[in-house]
Amino acid sequence: MESSYIKGYGLLLFAVLVWSTIEASSQHLQKDVAYVNVAMFRFIIGGGVLIPWGIYVWIKKGNVMPTGLDVLKLVGISLLGITSTFFLYHTALELVYSSSVAILISMTPVSVAAVVALGKRQLPHITLVIGLLLGAVGILCLVVVNGGFGRGWINATSFAGVGLVLLASITLGLYMYLLQPFSKKYGTAPATSFTLLMGGLGFLPLVLFEGVLLQPREFTPTSWGILLYLGIVTVAMGYFALFIALSLVATDKGVSMMYIKPAAATVFALVIGVEPLSPFTIGAVILVTGSLCVIILGPGLLAKAKDNVS
Repeated sequence: MESSYIKGYGLLLFAVLVWSTIEASSQHLQKDVAYVNVAMFRFIIGGGVLIPWGIYVWIKKGNVMPTGLDVLKLVGISLLGITSTFFLYHTALELVYSSSVAILISMTPVSVAAVVALGKRQLPHITLVIGLLLGAVGILCLVVVNGGFGRGWINATSFAGVGLVLLASITLGLYMYLLQPFSKKYGTAPATSFTLLMGGLGFLPLVLFEGVLLQPREFTPTSWGILLYLGIVTVAMGYFALFIALSLVATDKGVSMMYIKPAAATVFALVIGVEPLSPFTIGAVILVTGSLCVIILGPGLLAKAKDNVS
């Protein structure tokens, strides 16, 4: 294997592993810090750190000046894909286990596939149907494991928490779909860094409305450390690693690395002791990972099988 591929997969592995720590780290931080502050500052910090890289790529790509309409569209996509998504996401972390949030948000490729199918107004591929069914059973497992916060029965809190993350995966899927033409036009790094920063700033009205604007003197060193980790490492360094990696390996192969996130996030939550192990959680990891595999790899494998038969 060429050194560029080794470097590319190494960077992808780094990105996926640090993203697998977001849920448990955020949930721990939210015990002391308002969830809207956590969401706002991690994207303001991360997006702000990434902006210079985005400007560099934008200049290298040809310095194409964005139109006013495109800027407004990007701001709208930011509010939908970052502000709305992670408002739902961080709210869910107040209600259910961090591993459940990690497993469900990993279903974003499922949402993207569904959005693309609806956008093309075509019947869904059989692999999408199978993937959705597997994902649905995995979701039911998570509803059960979060009933009474892990006591094995279903209640309104578990339904609400799981439902919020499912909505977040749909809005994140829409964000990825709507951002594609702007990424092609201006570059992935410029479009992504701009929307991350704008999405973080989009939380400001919510923070002011709830009256929980960050007061630095009230933060402990540990809280600051976790917040900076979430902003600089999981957002800025995670996306930076992704941008570089996808320039070295094929996008479809790169996306396949996301299969390990449900298991990695669950293991991380168990290691740091924030939640117990449950057979339902293990089942959900297997089912959701299977759902991702079927939806992403299924069409290609079926096409190859048909070619071999013919």
